[in-house]
Amino acid sequence: MSEPVYRALKRVLKNRGKKTTITVDGYTNFLFLKRDGTPKVGMDYNNMIRGLVKKYNKQHKEQLPNITPHSLRHPYVKPTTKNFHSLC
Repeated sequence: MSEPVYRALKRVLKNRGKKTTITVDGYTNFLFLKRDGTPKVGMDYNNMIRGLVKKYNKQHKEQLPNITPHSLRHPYVKPTTKNFHSLC
């Protein structure tokens, strides 16, 4: 993990203050929480990205397509798997 990423994650933890620890299927210490203190789930990220795209498209002539968290994985995963297969 790079130093800037580490610092950013430390800020997330510092800024959220003291929250009650939630346990889900034996897991605790979730990094990203909703306002009610429960962990964010996939739908939360879908809604956030949909809102950002909608806001962008209202303000710009060139429109963004439908973007999902899953679609954001592809630009990262394809080169990574290609590099992995070249090592085999």
